[in-house]
Amino acid sequence: MTQVTMYTDGCALGNPGPGGSAVVLLSGNHRKEISKGFPYTTNNKAELSAVILGLENLKYSCDITIYTNSEHVARGINKWTSFNKNTKKHEIQKKGIANRDLWDKYLELANKQKTIKAIWVKAHAGNKENEKVDKLAKKEAYEQRK
Repeated sequence: MTQVTMYTDGCALGNPGPGGSAVVLLSGNHRKEISKGFPYTTNNKAELSAVILGLENLKYSCDITIYTNSEHVARGINKWTSFNKNTKKHEIQKKGIANRDLWDKYLELANKQKTIKAIWVKAHAGNKENEKVDKLAKKEAYEQRK
């Protein structure tokens, strides 16, 4: 069984505005940093997009722990991952949740994994990996301003 630790962050300058998402994937001795910019997004979209970016880059079904400084994303991941075990996609679409397209994409990718849990971490509190994804996401956002 492969264990993956994922640190994610997203930002939007102006909220909405130019934004970026970043993820650090850790498994054993392996480390991968990935980031992506968006010309126009919101903080919540960028935060969730960081999780999706990480899941899209996994090659195998894994046990995943996601660390995020977004309480919204942490709650959503833990709620929808659990909820999706017994619920069909069309039932979720009836719920009227914000950014449903991204949550649908998350669920599609999450269903390929063994387990996923999210843990909220305080932003700018000295967590090395959280600080790294914050820096990468902001860099992507500022690049979108050019």
